[in-house]
Amino acid sequence: MEQKIIKQAKAEDLDKMLDLYVQFHHTPKPQETEQIKEIWNELVTSNHIFVLVGEADGTIVCTATLVIVPNLTHGQRPFAIVENLITDERYRRQGWATQMLERIKEIATEKGCYKVQLTTSSREEGVLQFYEDMGYYRNEKQAFIQWIY
Repeated sequence: MEQKIIKQAKAEDLDKMLDLYVQFHHTPKPQETEQIKEIWNELVTSNHIFVLVGEADGTIVCTATLVIVPNLTHGQRPFAIVENLITDERYRRQGWATQMLERIKEIATEKGCYKVQLTTSSREEGVLQFYEDMGYYRNEKQAFIQWIY
């Protein structure tokens, strides 16, 4: 079985990330505007945000964004939030998401986090069961979202 390498995204990964995000929302690929480049630079240079990628033969096949949030409760230990976890459709069921979530847990542990919170919009039971198999609990807290457009 090939070793899956999960690493921090780099500035030059923007175009590949935009290709992958098209699958996430099934929308056209956005143009690399100055605004997008500024946001990307902020993401890849932040001390509290980790955009992680998995690469196979120079292609980004999965990604997730991990945010470490400083916190005044729980003994002043930070917590982690995982968003935008996606694996390229051609690479699903090959262990990429498992490697990604294991790396996320390692980083959160290194940063002293007391919990990792993952959100998903998926209602597919197989996806939800996968997250539970990875140690996430779906009935621990209730998330509410207010969309602001």
